[in-house]
Amino acid sequence: MKIYVNGCSHSKCHLELGIVSWPLLVNLFIENEYENIDSEPRLLKKSLIKKDESLTTYSKSKYVYDEYYRNVFINFVKDKNKYFISEATDAKGNDSILYETMESLRYLKRFDKLPDICLIQWSGHSRNLMTPILKEHSHLILPSEYVEEIKPKYFTNYRYCTPQNEFGNSQLLLEPSASFRTVNHMVILQEYLKSLNIRYVFVNYFPLDSKIIELPIFKELDLDRFVSFDDSSHPLFDGWLNNIIESKFNLNKDPQGHPNINGMKLLSLRVLNKISKNKIYSETEILDLINQNLI
Repeated sequence: MKIYVNGCSHSKCHLELGIVSWPLLVNLFIENEYENIDSEPRLLKKSLIKKDESLTTYSKSKYVYDEYYRNVFINFVKDKNKYFISEATDAKGNDSILYETMESLRYLKRFDKLPDICLIQWSGHSRNLMTPILKEHSHLILPSEYVEEIKPKYFTNYRYCTPQNEFGNSQLLLEPSASFRTVNHMVILQEYLKSLNIRYVFVNYFPLDSKIIELPIFKELDLDRFVSFDDSSHPLFDGWLNNIIESKFNLNKDPQGHPNINGMKLLSLRVLNKISKNKIYSETEILDLINQNLI
């Protein structure tokens, strides 16, 4: 199986840095290697066994050494019959998720290595890829595992920007414009994936502004390919963030709603149900599996 993933920190996997998330659980389930994963260290240990088949990138480095980044990508994939590729990383916005996914799929198509499954976790709708106005904001600290040469800091003209980044707040979109843009990104990527006959699942982590339901383009979204928190949640307007934080099942590991191992299990099982033509587990069975640490 060939799996491609993109998203923000709520789905990032950097095996070299010991960072794991729910897409790795999806991969292990498909490979029948999912038993008794009751902690992030155990998920990391099992995922590292398959490290030769995995490329978990730190995609901020793309905007420092783009040619090096893409060469690593191409050299990894060109002789693979199956793979797990994740370009999810922290602070990434939906503009970058769209652009980077389409760019990588174009390269994969050239090498006849298109994924069997594409998992996309949509991020905060106001986030942007932007150019800092002040030079002092144009430097990144990058892990040495993802760069061509080691430096204390790296200059870039392009940075992911969130509402927490004061240096870029003037370049953030307000609602409902931000949600309107995200829906356009979703439709564009949806149609591109369908044109390539790639099975895909969308996870909308941050709730969208409800005003977009009035827009004609909203009707173009295939909501059947979105995964919701539970059977009573709307996949777009409820999102995952608040549900993960407020759940009585202890699913988050921080106030920002990043999933802990139980949240990762829930996400992965809901995604697997969507990938499968028939539900693998009912909602009750999913909660039982989480509570009993059977996955």
